[in-house]
Amino acid sequence: MDEMSSPVRSVDQGHEERDIRLHPIIFAGVSLALLAGLTFLAIWLLFDYLDARRARFDVTSPLIEARHPPPEPRLQVSPKQDLQAWLAAEMARLHSYGWVDREAGIVRIPIERAMEILVERANNRRTPRQTIEDQGSKHEERGR
Repeated sequence: MDEMSSPVRSVDQGHEERDIRLHPIIFAGVSLALLAGLTFLAIWLLFDYLDARRARFDVTSPLIEARHPPPEPRLQVSPKQDLQAWLAAEMARLHSYGWVDREAGIVRIPIERAMEILVERANNRRTPRQTIEDQGSKHEERGR
């Protein structure tokens, strides 16, 4: 073994006898920079070529021109406003009078009025005798 390359001698001296070789490192750095520059230039030229080619062959397809709207039901443009309008129409319908079937004589009445009619009918169904019997049975149950 050569004395200069011996690790023992370098340790004894306290430093390396040879510096690192800079040529391979500089060559690798310059090569990498050139490769990056050439790649950038190649991509630039490719995009220019593709842009020119697209401009030359920019013909609209007949399939694009003959577009038909999609079939129903289509997506809503503003679903929140559509929902609010629908709810307002339903509430107006629930709180107003109107015909359901004019020929059959079926009408639509407001909910509040329908509830009042049901309460009146329920109260009218009870005869005074039923009311007295109901009250009497309640008193008997309390007495027991």
